[in-house]
Amino acid sequence: QDPKPNVLNLSVLSSFAHCWLMPRLSDFQKCHPEIKIRLEPSDSLVQFESGDTDLGIRFGLGAV
Repeated sequence: QDPKPNVLNLSVLSSFAHCWLMPRLSDFQKCHPEIKIRLEPSDSLVQFESGDTDLGIRFGLGAV
């Protein structure tokens, strides 16, 4: 059971957040005011099992 079901926790690269995501968030919030977005800018891979991150967005071939 998610304690905060209306909060979407996103882990994203800082460059992606700045150049692509942030300019579009206001339109998303207008369409979905019930959903709160929490951004965590990070270059590190996300460990979903041990945190509250719902989605991680990265770019690349996937090799670590």
